[in-house]
Amino acid sequence: MDVFIAAMAFALVGTLVGNVTGLIPGIHVNTLAAWAVAGHLAFSNWASSIGLSDQDSLIVLSAFLASTMIAHEFTEIIPSVFLGAPEPDSSLTVYPGHRLLLKGQGYQAVVASASGTVVGAVSALALILPLRFVMGPPINGYDTVEPAIPYILILVVVLLVMLERRSNFHGRWGARATALAVFLISGVFGCIVLNAGGLSIPQDQVLLPMFSGLFGVSTLLFSLRGREAHPKIQETIPLDQAVDSIRFEKGRTAKTVISSLSGALVSFFPGVSGAQATSIANVMTGGDASEPRSYIHHISAIKISASIFSLMALFTILKGRSGVAVAISQLVPSIQVWSSVDDPPELMVLILVSMVVALVISIFILLYVGAVVAKHFHKIKTKQVSVIVIVFLTAMVGLLTGPMGLAVLAVATCIGLLAPVLGVSRVHLMGSLIVPVIMYYLAM
Repeated sequence: MDVFIAAMAFALVGTLVGNVTGLIPGIHVNTLAAWAVAGHLAFSNWASSIGLSDQDSLIVLSAFLASTMIAHEFTEIIPSVFLGAPEPDSSLTVYPGHRLLLKGQGYQAVVASASGTVVGAVSALALILPLRFVMGPPINGYDTVEPAIPYILILVVVLLVMLERRSNFHGRWGARATALAVFLISGVFGCIVLNAGGLSIPQDQVLLPMFSGLFGVSTLLFSLRGREAHPKIQETIPLDQAVDSIRFEKGRTAKTVISSLSGALVSFFPGVSGAQATSIANVMTGGDASEPRSYIHHISAIKISASIFSLMALFTILKGRSGVAVAISQLVPSIQVWSSVDDPPELMVLILVSMVVALVISIFILLYVGAVVAKHFHKIKTKQVSVIVIVFLTAMVGLLTGPMGLAVLAVATCIGLLAPVLGVSRVHLMGSLIVPVIMYYLAM
């Protein structure tokens, strides 16, 4: 079978899978990436039966992961808004999304996210070539700034802590001290887990229990507190009107491009998430959570841009900047750098096409499924959904990582609960990655 045809077929499969996983709270696309790496030998054996070589099968699997990631970016807004159970990168959508939900306008949050994701993706695709020149040859900007990476990350941390203005403690400085404490605790935990070779957890799966606890189980457990409320009936609009609302608007496009650029640049720095890029970009663009639709629009633009460039960084600086990018680099270790502008690597072309396929299809899936969920939301038992997902996540962690993985999951869950209990943003839990990265670079 031709590798392009196979890649496009699996891009379609990945699009469907990503849309489904985006709807399941607590299931991160990085988890799927870990599963793909763990099962790539079995996939290669199966792919040989349809005429694919081992190398081509891994390229096809990479296209599947790229489309899954993009599709997941679309539908993850639905559990974030309707269940209050976001992914790490969409954690900042909970507050503005919940405000719209309380007014019966939860579907408008979905439409705003769809608009931001599409416009942000188009902006990111347009920025691929310019950033290739800046970060790669001939300017080689990444090589210039690489020695300063730990100090840039420290600056990012300081900025994010200073931006924290509210917590369960009085005063801004109380909130900032709390945020710093959460960041450092998660950072120490990340150093222990990522540098402990005796955990008996496969190295390519160690992030599964850590992130499932920090951002999945902890979020769902916190959502179980109190009595289950009777949600308000949600307003919807016809699908054609929702699709028509996705357009480039003069007053919003400039800010969206800035948002996309911030997401693109942040993807070149290890350990920095889309949520952190959002916090920084809000300062640059004057973003305001009091305008929930605009706020969600820009968050979505940043997230999709960061995801796209986390993969493009593979071919520019040969470094993966997301779970999916790292998984692809492990599946295809002989990745070629994009050295000639008019001759991009075959894998890069297939990944780009796969992402565009996922982008086009996922627009309609998000708007349709979002309308269905909005119409029936007042009937959903959200606590039952949360319990089922907690059991599923725990079972998968136990199956893939064993008793030690369950121990890591338990500790990560306790640390993950610190942020909502203390009233600070979950973005500071990314210290679990940033601190180890800073320590690694400082030790070089």
